[in-house]
Amino acid sequence: MGNDIKHFRDITPEILQDWKARHGDRLQHITVETPDGLIAQFVVRPPSRSVVDLVGQHGQSKRLVEANKVLTSNCILGGDMELMENDGAVYTAIIEQIGKMMKTRAVSVKKL
Repeated sequence: MGNDIKHFRDITPEILQDWKARHGDRLQHITVETPDGLIAQFVVRPPSRSVVDLVGQHGQSKRLVEANKVLTSNCILGGDMELMENDGAVYTAIIEQIGKMMKTRAVSVKKL
């Protein structure tokens, strides 16, 4: 997260437009509600191929903490970072949603 947006409320329409220009229209707004009623919000982008490759390398070595750090640092553009760092449920929910973004999209195969 190179832009240091620490709170969702700090994301302006101008920042959002800049992110869309740099990362395309595949950005997602993720909202996580904790059991005690706190709301955490984030803007995330799908992982690039290089991020997926790096996560795969960490996964093969069973270094899941490092793999998750790669995902969060490269895919979370901004949001309620303090809440994510201090609440394991929020952290897990964000990792899960980014993981879903990595799943295969619709693919068709034809025999030639």
